[in-house]
Amino acid sequence: MEALPRSLRSGSGEGGPVFSVLAYGRKMTGIPDLDVLESRRFVGVAIANTILTEWLPAQPIDTIVWLDFDGTRAMNLSVAEELGPLLMKATATRPNLERRYPIYRGLEGDVGYTLHRAFQSLSWSAPALFPGEEDLDPALGSYVLARTDEGIVVALGALTPSQAAILRYIDERFQRDGSTTSSSDLAGLGVLGEVKLAARSKRLSELRARGFLALDPELEGRGERHLLPVWRLGNLREQP
Repeated sequence: MEALPRSLRSGSGEGGPVFSVLAYGRKMTGIPDLDVLESRRFVGVAIANTILTEWLPAQPIDTIVWLDFDGTRAMNLSVAEELGPLLMKATATRPNLERRYPIYRGLEGDVGYTLHRAFQSLSWSAPALFPGEEDLDPALGSYVLARTDEGIVVALGALTPSQAAILRYIDERFQRDGSTTSSSDLAGLGVLGEVKLAARSKRLSELRARGFLALDPELEGRGERHLLPVWRLGNLREQP
């Protein structure tokens, strides 16, 4: 593969490569002080297409890749749809993007709430990282999934209480002793113990498609899939 242009090469962020949405937007538009993203066609579609076709395919597998909005003061809903649910749905369906795991961050002020609304409007969801409770819009308070050394992991968009419970359960198992989770392991989560194995597997597949769960590469091809929260991928490498 040819080297990416300098403007598309990854930053080196903690825990994985970083795509700076605003830095690329400024370079693309030629507006050095751009801080509001408001053109669906010329900003939203263009940046999303670059991420999908050039940046993401060049990133390593089995690692977090950060979509960083740091410095963005505002974003309208149409741009949020392109850079949020439409981008994540496309990522989930392209074989060449398998096992790349985007997480949003740098969602300051109203940007996080706008992105959350965009995911809700298109019935999709994705993980995002916020530095702390004080940085969360009140509308996102009930969507907290986990706390890490880097901040608070929140679900943007449409996530049911049952889905949130599954993700918290999987996260708790991993934090306790480094265990990844299979469909069989979900039997330990309350009412899911009474659900057939195929139904539990479907629940996990849905959450994986939305980018919340990653395959355990060490156990790939050994019977059932074993999964972990994407925000714990860095910790997986530290397990003995």
